[in-house]
Amino acid sequence: MSEITDEQARKEAAKLILEGKTLNSVEDMSGEMRNRVRELLVETAGQPYELNLEQQEEVLSALEERFAQNPEHYTRPEGVSFADVREALYVNPKGIYSLYVMERSGGAPDVIAVTEDAFVFGDCSAESPERRNFTYIESAKLAKVFGVELMSEEAYRELQKSGKFDMHSWSMLKTPEEILKSGEALMGDRIEGEVSVHRGVARGRGPEQGRDPRQGWRGVVVVPRE
Repeated sequence: MSEITDEQARKEAAKLILEGKTLNSVEDMSGEMRNRVRELLVETAGQPYELNLEQQEEVLSALEERFAQNPEHYTRPEGVSFADVREALYVNPKGIYSLYVMERSGGAPDVIAVTEDAFVFGDCSAESPERRNFTYIESAKLAKVFGVELMSEEAYRELQKSGKFDMHSWSMLKTPEEILKSGEALMGDRIEGEVSVHRGVARGRGPEQGRDPRQGWRGVVVVPRE
């Protein structure tokens, strides 16, 4: 069997994101391709893939619908409309790309905060997004590829005030360096009605330690207001 080339792996990685396949599809690939694509996704933080107009409108339509249906995700300042959000995104194509890959990987992104200078978007899916079974270290690298940051504990607790999230899964959260040095990472979920942020394995000694099919991560992207 011929060796998998970088170009072949890059094309497969692009398909996972831009054709709407979940990142869990990595596990369905053949051994060598699976390893190359996983390596590419978590270790390559290159330039974002460009979106065509159809893809841009797809994510903008999803965002507009969510903006109208879920005002409880944030406190909406008087006079702010989705037209303001759309305008900010049009002049920040990297922000549209980040939201597109969040949407395609099951994150259901929505506005979770509005400041004087920016719109803050976060993953608002009921359960942890479909980008699962990665370790914390891999997830942080993948977030960089997406052009987002892992959601902070503070933002996660605020999100949980607007609904019930992660009742059957848990989400890895941005973790301070001093905790990471201990080999642990912050995880958030809702257990028996109570929001819990606790520590879990960031990266184990074996290849499967620190992974779980119920374990995903939530991201946040900040888009400047013009």
